[in-house]
Amino acid sequence: MNPLTETLSKTTIPVSVISDYAPSDGLSFDEAEQLAVELEKFLLLCAESKSPLVPSPAVDAMWHDFILHTREY
Repeated sequence: MNPLTETLSKTTIPVSVISDYAPSDGLSFDEAEQLAVELEKFLLLCAESKSPLVPSPAVDAMWHDFILHTREY
């Protein structure tokens, strides 16, 4: 496991990001929380992949919201 993958595997999307994202995209908190898990998986795959990867539209939308909350992580 490379150092980036190790760090990402110990990191979760902050609850504040999920709480902010859920109503803005019309999702319940539980749905947004599951999407955050999918984002975590995608970021781990990106850290390990030697090829560029493209997220699903739903994961991409969560990712955009995630990067707007840098102070929280």
